[in-house]
Amino acid sequence: MSDVELMAEVRQTLGDIHMTVTTEAILKRGGALRVRRRGLMAAAAVSTFALAAVVATSLAPPTPALAAWNVSKTTAGAIDVTIRQLDDVPGLEAQLRGDGAPSLVTASFAIPASCTEWLGGGYSTRDVLTLANDSGLPASNGVEFTVHPSDIPQGALLWLGLAQTGAPAGSSGPAGPMSVGLFDDTAVCAASG
Repeated sequence: MSDVELMAEVRQTLGDIHMTVTTEAILKRGGALRVRRRGLMAAAAVSTFALAAVVATSLAPPTPALAAWNVSKTTAGAIDVTIRQLDDVPGLEAQLRGDGAPSLVTASFAIPASCTEWLGGGYSTRDVLTLANDSGLPASNGVEFTVHPSDIPQGALLWLGLAQTGAPAGSSGPAGPMSVGLFDDTAVCAASG
């Protein structure tokens, strides 16, 4: 059967069927269906995007707030320290001691009256503590240094005298310069922080 014969047969079969709906009504209905379909597709896309945002937010680790100070032990046994503010000086001291560095942390350059300098032999504080900034002044991230607990001599206590800058006396402020030394590790000295 050729195309012409097929068309003639279709016309004959459907010849008795007449359209009662106007062309304008058909076009209007088609337009409405397209608008609805596009709206549903847009809503589905927005829903998918919103769901993806919720999932991404719930799976993403929380953004950590910068702490006044951070202490982290390295795999080599050293302790990396960053001090941004002089908040919770006793907590910093406890963290250093807990990580194996016998230490005394004060919020002042003044040597505690109950402490005496450790005179147990030749030592260099550079063996015990390495500053990120050799001047001892704070960097843009605060005061940064690394403590090497295994190099603190037996019977010695590492002293970190920290000063505050940029804030009124009595309130916490940015960490300033620091002083470092070794004292005799006595109970009286260790308690003077």
